[in-house]
Amino acid sequence: MFGIAGYLLTRHGAMSAGAGAAAALLLGVAWAGVVTRIAIATARLKPEHDPDDPRFRLQGHVALVTTAIPTGGEGTIALHEGSSSRTFRARTIDESGVPEGQEVCIERVDDQVAYVEPWAAVEARL
Repeated sequence: MFGIAGYLLTRHGAMSAGAGAAAALLLGVAWAGVVTRIAIATARLKPEHDPDDPRFRLQGHVALVTTAIPTGGEGTIALHEGSSSRTFRARTIDESGVPEGQEVCIERVDDQVAYVEPWAAVEARL
């Protein structure tokens, strides 16, 4: 800001070099204060949920339904990570049913129950 203001104030001789530098210095200090306040306000924003919350560690992972999830009930899913495989009890986030063999996206894992959404619905939003 100091450089821009100094250039604009002195380029056509509207101000002397000293007066232009003084005015540019004041504008530069004021701009630094504004930018600092914006940076502090941005740093204070809280995410919707704690990123280190263990319930959300698997959020976004795609899994396969191994036992159908009935409407309002529980089924099971298998999550393959590298060479290992894990299974979870699963419910849908909207209480709908999901047939066996369909891919789902994990929203969270709460008390060893994965809350999932069909991958096709997630893919449609992307």
